[in-house]
Amino acid sequence: DLARGACAAAAWVCRLAGGAPTSLEEAGDRYRAFIAAHGLRGCDPFDTMLLAAPPWQLVVGVLERLERPLLTCR
Repeated sequence: DLARGACAAAAWVCRLAGGAPTSLEEAGDRYRAFIAAHGLRGCDPFDTMLLAAPPWQLVVGVLERLERPLLTCR
């Protein structure tokens, strides 16, 4: 489902940031590279295949609602 996919993608974006301040542009590039290499199944830690590929704007919407995201906007 799309909401689950967006939440899983946002979690992976934070993980891919590695705890360092990261711009949304760089985070998007890393996320797209990760998806290209691993597919959407790479975001699903339980490999349930119940995820739908979210658009980047939806992932950013989830990130913006985090209490303290590890991303910065430039």
